[in-house]
Amino acid sequence: MLKSLQAKLFITYMLILILLGVGVAIPIYTYLENNIEDNITSNLNEIITNITGNLEDYSTEFNMISTQFYMSYDNTGHNMIDYLKNLTSSNNELEEFYSRQSIDRFLLLMNSIYQNYYRISVFNESGEQFSTKPVQLTLAQSILHDNWLSPARSAEGAAVIRFDSGDHWMPSNNVSTVSFTRALDSINQSSYIEVQIEAANIVGLYKVSQLTDYHFLIVAHDEVIWTSSSAPDHLLANDIIRYRNFIQESSKQSFVHQTTDRNEHLFMQSSDRMDLSVVLAIPENKLLGPIKLFRNVALLTIFVVLFFSVILFLILSKALTSPLTKLKKVIDSIDLEDNKLEIENKYKMNEIERINRSFRRMNERLHHSLEETIHFRTMQLQSHFNSLQSQINPHFLFNMLGVIQALSRNKQTEQLTYICSNLADFLRYSIETRSAIVMLDKEAAYTTKYLELMKSRYLHRLHYDIQIDDALANLLLPKLTLQPLVENCIQHGFPDDDRPLIIKLHATVDSQEWRITICDNGVGWTLDNLNRCKTEIENYISGLDTEPNAQLTFGGMGLISTMARMKLFAKESFTYELKNNPDHGSSVILIGKIIN
Repeated sequence: MLKSLQAKLFITYMLILILLGVGVAIPIYTYLENNIEDNITSNLNEIITNITGNLEDYSTEFNMISTQFYMSYDNTGHNMIDYLKNLTSSNNELEEFYSRQSIDRFLLLMNSIYQNYYRISVFNESGEQFSTKPVQLTLAQSILHDNWLSPARSAEGAAVIRFDSGDHWMPSNNVSTVSFTRALDSINQSSYIEVQIEAANIVGLYKVSQLTDYHFLIVAHDEVIWTSSSAPDHLLANDIIRYRNFIQESSKQSFVHQTTDRNEHLFMQSSDRMDLSVVLAIPENKLLGPIKLFRNVALLTIFVVLFFSVILFLILSKALTSPLTKLKKVIDSIDLEDNKLEIENKYKMNEIERINRSFRRMNERLHHSLEETIHFRTMQLQSHFNSLQSQINPHFLFNMLGVIQALSRNKQTEQLTYICSNLADFLRYSIETRSAIVMLDKEAAYTTKYLELMKSRYLHRLHYDIQIDDALANLLLPKLTLQPLVENCIQHGFPDDDRPLIIKLHATVDSQEWRITICDNGVGWTLDNLNRCKTEIENYISGLDTEPNAQLTFGGMGLISTMARMKLFAKESFTYELKNNPDHGSSVILIGKIIN
C-alpha cells in the first residue's frame, strides 16, 4: 500500500504542509500578539496622559485669568476686584453701572483670548452675575439642588476642579463640562470666578467609550471628582475606594492588578502640577479581546485551509496517478523502440516500474520504421517547398530582361542604371537561401521595388497603392509570395484601351483573421478561366500528399505555386479567394486565422 504513488504523494504533502504551517504560523502569531498588546497599552497610556496634560494646561490658563483680575488696572487706577467690591458696597448707581461695564469688557477680552473655553463667569454671593454666555438660573437657583459652590468657599482662594454632566447655569444645554472655580476675595470669599470647558475637549471620552466594561476616574485631593463607566453601578461603587488606594500606594502608570474575581489592567497618570490623578481600569479579557479574536480567527483559518488542502490534494493525486495507468495502456499499443527510454524509479513505485516494462516492450517493435517514415516525409515536404520557391525566379527574370533590353536599345542610360541597381537588389533578395520565410513588411518592400521597375516600362499606364497594417508588419510568409500575384495583374490585367492599370495591395487584420488583398482594374477573368484556375489550384494542393513531385505548367506557375506554398506553410489556418471585381478587374485574397 505504501508503495502506491498516490499514497506517498499525499503523506509527503501533508507532512510538509503541517511543518510549514507550524513553522510559519507560531512565529507570526507571537509577533502579532505582542505587537497588538503593545499598541493597545500604548494607546490607552496616551489617552490618560493627554487627559492629564489637558487638565494641567487649563489649570494654568485659569490661574492666569484669575491673576488678571488683580493685575489689570484701567485708566482710573482700579482693577476688577475693586469693581466687584463696588457692586456690594457702593450706593452710587453710576458707579455701579461703570463697574458692571468694566467687568463685562474684561470678560469679553478674556473670551477673545481664550476662545476654547465654553464659558467664563464672575459672580458673588449677593446675586451679581457676569458671563460670556447667556444664563437661565441665578446663583441661588443653580446651587439649590447641588451645592457645587461649597468646595470653593472652603478652599480659601485655591482653584477647585469639578466635572458636571450638564451646565449648571443653563440646564437646557446638555453639555458635560469641566469647571475651575476659586474665590477672588480670600478674606470675605464673597466673589468668585469660574471657567467651564466642554468635557469632551479634555477627556476625549469618545475614545474611552469604545471600550467595554471600563472604569474611568479622575481623583483630586483624594476625592473622586469624575467617574465614567460602562460597568454596572454596583461594581463601580465597590471599586472606587480600591482604585483611590492604588493611586496613593503606587507610582506606576500601567500595571495588572490581580483580584479575587477578575484580572484588571490599570492605567494611571498623576499630575506633577496638580493634586490630581487619572485612572482607567479595564478587565484583562476585554482589553486583550482583539488578540483572542485574532487567535481564534487564525486557528480557524488554518484548520479550514488544511481541510480543503487535504480534499484538494486527494483529488490532485488521483488525477496525477490515473493518467499514468492510462499511459501504460497507450504505450503497450505503440511499436516504437528507443534504447535510452528508462524512467528512474528511485522510490520503487509500482506504477513507474510498469511504465518501464512497457517502454522496453515498445523498444522491441516498430521504432526504426516509424522514425524513418517521419524523416522521409519531412524531407519530401521540405524539398517540394524549395522547388516551388525556385520556380518563381526565372519567370520574374524573363520579364525584367525584356525591360532592360528595351531601355538599352533606347540608350536610356540613367534609367537603365536605376533599373539594374534595383534588379540586383531584388535578385539578391530572391536567391538568398538562408531563409525561405520572411516578414510581410520586407516582402512588401521588395514588391514595391518590382512595381517601380515595371512602372519604368509602362510609365503613366501603371499605378499602384500599397497599404500594410502596422499590426501585420511582422507577419511571416514564404518569400516571393506577393510579387508573383502582382506580376499576374500586370501580365493578364492590362486593358486593351489606354486606361491605366491600378494595382492595390492592402493588408488588414481584425480579432479573428488577417487578409492580404491584391486587386486591379484590368480585364479580369472570364468565367471559364476563373473556374479552371480554382480547379487547378485545388487539385494541385489536394495532390501534395499523393503526388509530392507533381510539376506545374508554365501558365499556372505564379498563382498556383503561391497558393501551394502558402498551404504548405500555414496548413489549415490558410484559405484564399479568387474573384472578379464588380466594376473592372480581379482580386486575389489571402486569408489567415489569428492563432493565439
